[in-house]
Amino acid sequence: MDHVEEFKRKVFAVGLTDSVHIARSKGFEHVVKISKNWVCSDKPLDTPVLCPSGDIERVSAGHTVHEMSSSSCIDSLFRFIEDRYRSLRKEDLFFKDIVINCIIIYYTTHIHPIIPVNLNPS
Repeated sequence: MDHVEEFKRKVFAVGLTDSVHIARSKGFEHVVKISKNWVCSDKPLDTPVLCPSGDIERVSAGHTVHEMSSSSCIDSLFRFIEDRYRSLRKEDLFFKDIVINCIIIYYTTHIHPIIPVNLNPS
């Protein structure tokens, strides 16, 4: 587990879409704390979904088909990232003077275009 402290300083949010993963019980606490997984469900978007203890929070993607989960929850996922970013104090940020202008989202089988996001509104 190299670079754990560096990861904790630099990564403030992880948004997953219908991720299939196994959260290790040790050394994974920071990832669990800063992450959310939008999973396929017939429940409305952002409705909490049951997940194993110690795993990443799960909420409904608002769609029952895996291939549609990313596009179905994209606005909610970016709100989550923006909220996590805004919750940080400026002195907590590793790159204090860098404005994040865009995020590239990689889906399971597709690479989607860059979606501009203003995480540092004036």
